[in-house]
Formats: sequence, structure tokens, C-alpha cells
Amino acid sequence: MTKPLLYGLALLLCLPSFECGYLVLAPKSFRAGEDYKVSVGVEGMNNIVQLTGELKSIKPQTNTRITATGNVNNGDTTLLNFQVGGSDIRKDECICILYFSICMLVVGGSDIIQDECICILYISICMLVVGASVDDGMYNLTISGTDGGNSFVNTTTVERVRNDVLVLIQTDKAIYKPNQVIKIRTFAIDSNYNVVKRPITISIMDKNQNKLAEFKNKQSASGVIGVEFPLSDEPPLGDWSVQASTEGGSEMKTVKIDEYVLPKFEVNTEITPGYVLYGKQNQVTVKISAKYTYGKDVNAMAKVLLKGDSMTSEKTVNFKGSVDVPFTVEEMLGSDMVNDLMFGRYYWTEKNIDVTVNVTDVTSRFSILDDSSVKFYSYPQKIHLEPMNSMNIYHPGLPVKFRVKVTDPVGEPLSEYGMTVKVSQGYSGKNVQYVTINSAQWYEVSFTTEDQDASSNLYIQAEINGTDKKVANQASVSLNAYSTEGKTVIQLTNLDGFTTEKLDLDKDQNIDVKVKATGSLSLMSYVVLSKGKITAKGSLDFSSNLEQTIRLTVTSDMSPMANLLVYGVTNGKVKEVIVDVYEIMIDNGMKNKVSAQFSAPELRANSKVDLTVNSDPQSDVFVLAVDKSVMLLATGNDITKESLMDNFKMFTGEKKENDRPGFGEIMFRKKRSIIGGYGQTNADQILKASELLYLTNFDMKKNTFDVFPILQRAECANCGMAFAAAPDAGVGFMADVDFNIGPSFHNCS
Repeated sequence: MTKPLLYGLALLLCLPSFECGYLVLAPKSFRAGEDYKVSVGVEGMNNIVQLTGELKSIKPQTNTRITATGNVNNGDTTLLNFQVGGSDIRKDECICILYFSICMLVVGGSDIIQDECICILYISICMLVVGASVDDGMYNLTISGTDGGNSFVNTTTVERVRNDVLVLIQTDKAIYKPNQVIKIRTFAIDSNYNVVKRPITISIMDKNQNKLAEFKNKQSASGVIGVEFPLSDEPPLGDWSVQASTEGGSEMKTVKIDEYVLPKFEVNTEITPGYVLYGKQNQVTVKISAKYTYGKDVNAMAKVLLKGDSMTSEKTVNFKGSVDVPFTVEEMLGSDMVNDLMFGRYYWTEKNIDVTVNVTDVTSRFSILDDSSVKFYSYPQKIHLEPMNSMNIYHPGLPVKFRVKVTDPVGEPLSEYGMTVKVSQGYSGKNVQYVTINSAQWYEVSFTTEDQDASSNLYIQAEINGTDKKVANQASVSLNAYSTEGKTVIQLTNLDGFTTEKLDLDKDQNIDVKVKATGSLSLMSYVVLSKGKITAKGSLDFSSNLEQTIRLTVTSDMSPMANLLVYGVTNGKVKEVIVDVYEIMIDNGMKNKVSAQFSAPELRANSKVDLTVNSDPQSDVFVLAVDKSVMLLATGNDITKESLMDNFKMFTGEKKENDRPGFGEIMFRKKRSIIGGYGQTNADQILKASELLYLTNFDMKKNTFDVFPILQRAECANCGMAFAAAPDAGVGFMADVDFNIGPSFHNCS
């Protein structure tokens, strides 16, 4: 009999020769107020299996228990639903009503006196509290099942996370002068974009972390709280903190207090050409423009500094409105590097030159810095090679697909095509395919994996056939093998062969995912995971037909990202769990659709402008209008859809963009991967990377390598920015809209 795979305590009473088995998949954490769903599948048991689940706090001072029950047919899976915050929560609370002890005075010398007490009677009353609050911390998750004869029980540990709401803060500006007023809005939302109406406490601290103001337990009918804090005439200059906290969440924003001079103009820098191809272009031109915020040209002086690896070049010019400042290749790279390149003594593919422009208004002497860069390339063509599996995995026994294209060095189409790209498999190039490139589009290449060593990675290289390295780069990718004890694997793709779907809910709600297996499987099921929760499940029959299609209806509750996880158990002597995952990135998942429009694109000062906002019925609308001059100094304290998506990583287990040490961001980059042993990826890694725990007595291919979660990623003129909050549709955000104001408006601060 195969040895049980245990996370914690396990008890299994089944028939010999592995005639019964179970597989439990559970999110590794849960939140109060949200249902916690656990997938349970069984096979080899009789008829209907009765299931019981319990979440029990492991804190010694509490005895909180949450229970769930259900039934599952043999050979099928079901979801056990723990109602966290409902009547399934039970807590034992004990009160001491009598305590009696005998104490003796022990004298051990004139200076030694000791009381010794012995408890002889302790009486308490314990009450079972139903529907009690859920304590945070660690819980034992126990799942048991019985068909009247066979039975199993297994336990693992999950966490009730404290943060169950996302707190958002908006300030009217990111920088303030003495005597100005800091205007603050804040509110909390849950993982479904609904406003959570809890008391919020707002604190304001200066640069030395002295608490200058506290607005305690503020509430409103809409859930959105607004407060103001007037600055004194001599506040401590520097970075201040605005913190908002409520039960289950907190957030902090930084505002700057400074004796700033409001810029009256803005600077734009453009570099032409956009890149330099060595041997083709001899110079670049830095185009500088300086205009007041109301449109008038600035009389200015500009210092232009170019800095590379070993060369610095600077020029100073006077101009009105705009000017072109040229630089030769030798001025940017230096004469020594140019000579080395000319005579073939030095080889590189690309170099970056930093460009800093310092523009000073000759009238006010106010200066503005603008940074940009220009790249040098030593090759005219670039090969792009990508696996169509975004997880960087290949499945032994199934074809693996790649796509290749050729562009100029920065990704733009070439003026001429017709080249042939050589794509080879393996470091020795044992399998080779040739692709004729006739346009800038992607071209697909497919390789078989029957002869590939399943214990090693798959290496693919692409190069333009018959050319040297000075014409184009070489591109390569390496994929990990999905590792199993046998030869059966599952592969999930869309109908075009990709393992990632980008779905706009305003246009479509259904996706088709193709499931392909290389062998017979039982207990074939799928779950949809989003924001740390199982949101949907289904069953499949792979006993004979090894290729099927799942049509999945995507809902707003799955936004902004979800994983479709398909799993099964191999039929044969070895009962092994096989898993694959498909990623779904969802746009426009908020139910409350917000848009806005000004009555005119441009107005003079003291004119009236109307802003029309469209949103869900019964919405409370909140608008922020910002002077563009302020945004030239500092931005970042508004609430936007982009910032909300970054903060939403709290619900998925991934750290925010500026909180992740070491490894780069996984969710919103183009390529994602499961980190594991070199050359291999297995079911254990995929489940852990999907933030799932498992309990099973089936075989589970695993190792000890760490894994990381699979987690799917403004400047304006005088702007109107708005969001709306509705009781049913939740919050929604509009895109920025802007209008221009005539010259007399430029004195505002």
C-alpha cells in the first residue's frame, strides 16, 4: 500500500492494495466574513461518503471552532463550505464561579517567610457561544470522511489572516506649504470591491513621528471619510505620514511639507532618433521645449548632460520655447570606444546613455530637471523568442510551442523582411526548424518532446540563418520539465495554445480552456482560485477521452486575476496526483462603471466648467480637481485603478511592488515561473505556488525547493479625477479627464 502523504495528523482506515483514497485541496489562509471552501475528492469507497470538516484555533486561551458538513459520491469531488462569521462558529467560554485553596505560612529562619497554597476546589461554568467572532492566528483544519465502512481523517494547519479589508487613502496633493490645509479621504473595501463601513481612525505624524492629530473612529453613511488638517505657519519641513486604520486593515501615505516655489512652466525632452544604430547614425538631437502651464513660451537656459560608461559630455544653450541640441556619436561614446568599434577591437550589443536636461527660466531663475536616455545598438535586427507556456514549463510527451519574430532593436517593424530564422532544440541543436519571416508578426514553432530527457530542462535557441552576430542577436529560452513518477501529464491551453488568458469583462465573460492528458486519469476535477479563495469547481471524465474543453464563465468576483487548476489521479499501480494551471487576467472587473467628461476642453480663468460623472445608480461620487502645476512637483497620492491593483496583492498573498525584496514582481510581468529544482517542476510545487495546501494518501511528486506564488499587474493637466461607491455595485474608478485654463489662472498654488 502506498504510504500516506501527511500534513499533520492522519488516520486512514481503507481496504488493502489501495482500493480507496482521498485528495483535499485547501487555501492556506482564510478571512473573517468570507466563506472558506475546501475541495474534497474520494475514490474506491462505497456509494455516498459523509464528510465533516472542522477549523479549530490552536491558541491555548481560546477554543474557537468552525464546522462544515457535506456528502460526496465515490469517484467525485465536492466543496465543503466553512461559513466564517456565520452560525457554524462555536466558541467555548468558561467563567470561574468558585476557587478555594488552603495556604500555609512557612518560616525558614527569621528572614525567610513563604506562603504555600494548595487548590482544593475549582468550579467553572462553560458556555458554547454560537456565531462568535473569529480569532486571528493559526487553525487546525481537520477533514474526515466515512462511507459506513471505510473512513479517513487528516489534519493540516491554516491561518486566519488579520487583514481582511484594503484601506485606501487619497490626499488632494502630495506636497504642501506652511499654512495650507491637508485634505484627506479614506475608505476600506473588501476583496469584491465593496465598501466596508467600519469606523476608521486617521492619524497625522510629522517627520519626527510626532502625532499631531488623530481623528478617532470616524464614520459616514457612504463609508468614505473626509478630514482636513490645517498646517501652522512654521511646521517641521520634511516627509509627514498620514495613516488610516480600521479593524482588519491599515494604510499609510507620505506627504511632503516644504517651502516650495510652484513651477509655472513644464519641460519636455525628446531625443531623435529614438535609438542609435552604430554605423548608421552619426548623431542624436535632444529636442527641448519649455512652456508655461497656460501655454506661453519660456525664455530659458538649458544645460544638457550626457553620461555613459566612460564618457561625459555637456552643452549649454539659450532659447525661447524650444531648441534642438545635437551630439555626435564621438561626443557620446568617446573617441577611444569609437576607434575600437571601427577596427573591431571591441564588441557589445547595446549601451545606455543617460540624458539630463536642466532648464532655468531666466526671468524667475526657477529651474526644472528632466531625465531621459538613449540607447546605442551594435546590431540592426532583434530576434524575439517566447514560450507559449507562460509558466516556463513543458510537459514530456506533448508538443511544446514557441513563437518567434524579428524587429529592429527597440521592437519596431523593419523596413524589409524575408530573412530565415533557425530555431534549434537542445544545446547541440539536434532538432532544427527554419522559419521564413515575411513581416513583424509572430510565427509559431512546435517541437516534440518524446525524445527529451524528462529529468532535464528544454533549451531552445533562435538565430538568423547565415548571418553573424553583428546583424542580429541570438535569443534563447529554457523550460523546466513537469516531473512525474510515471508518464502521465496534464496540459492546459487556450484554443490558440497559450497558457494565459487576458479577458475584458466589458466585452466577454466566457473562456474555453483545452485540457489534454497523456494517460487515463480518475478524480479529474478543477477549481478556480482567486484572491486566496476557491470560487468555483467542476468535474471531468478522463477515463477514455484524453482531450476535453472547459467552458468557464468568468465573474467579477474573480477579478482582477484567477487561476484555473485542473488535477486528477493516475490509473494504474501508482496512484499519483497530476496537476496543471491556467492563468486568467481580468480587466474591467469592477461592477460600478464610472466615466466623466468636462463641458469644455479649455476655459479662461473665472469661467464656469461642468463635470458630468456617470456611475451606478445610488452611487456616492467623489471628485478631486488638481492644478497641473502642483503635479509637476509631486504625484502619487491619488487613488487610481492601477494603484488599487497593486494594493490588491494583499488578497493574493503577494507583496506590493515596493515591498518585495529580492525576487522581481511575478504577477504583472510578462513572464511568470514557478521556482523549483533546476530542470523540473512537479505537482507539489504547482499547488504550493497556487497558495494551496493538500491532504492525500495518493502519491504526490514533491521536493524541498522553495516556491513563490503564481500571481497575475498619471499625469494630467488641470485634472478631474473621480471614484464612486454604491451599495450593490461597490467602488469604481474613472480614467483621468483634463481641461486647460487660460493665462490668468497661473497664479494659483
